[in-house]
Amino acid sequence: MDPLSLAAILILGASPALLISRISPPSKEVGLGAALLLVTLVIQPPIQLVGKRILSGLPFLIYAAAVSGLLQEGLKLLAVRTNRNALWLGYGFGLAETVLVVLNGIVAALMGFETPLAYWAALERLSATLFHTGSVPILRLRYGYPAMAFVHALINFIASYYVSIGVLSRPELVPQLYALIVPISLAVFLAGLKVVRNE
Repeated sequence: MDPLSLAAILILGASPALLISRISPPSKEVGLGAALLLVTLVIQPPIQLVGKRILSGLPFLIYAAAVSGLLQEGLKLLAVRTNRNALWLGYGFGLAETVLVVLNGIVAALMGFETPLAYWAALERLSATLFHTGSVPILRLRYGYPAMAFVHALINFIASYYVSIGVLSRPELVPQLYALIVPISLAVFLAGLKVVRNE
């Protein structure tokens, strides 16, 4: 992955802060959100591996997506305290994911691996950060947790399904993938902003 791609991923992944700061001043919750990602990286893979031992194909994709939605949204719900801090907690989670993607890209480049669709990865990171940022205020609403766990799982399922049918080697599928997931993430982000504005 070339330096320009890595910079694009980092800049787009971090850019929602410009919008959030108009509603809520920056908060230490960014660090808490990043810490939650680290917890996720410890807990989520073993749970998903259990499913991989007994499931394959479409059932496994559904299982893995459900685990990510239930676990990640559950951790964020446990950590959130106020709606205004909620935006920054979600942003910290998404930003930490972005940094992780960039670090993985650097390691891959140093090892001589080609990373397909690098520029699309920047849009994916923006989409993910928007989702994580907007989902946390919604989690505090009645039925917010099951709703966000479902939407999170849906996004992950769509992405995993497209990977399973070869999106990494079939660039013509990429616009279809992002036409599905980006509007969902944007809608969640805008809904989360509305929750905070209306408190």
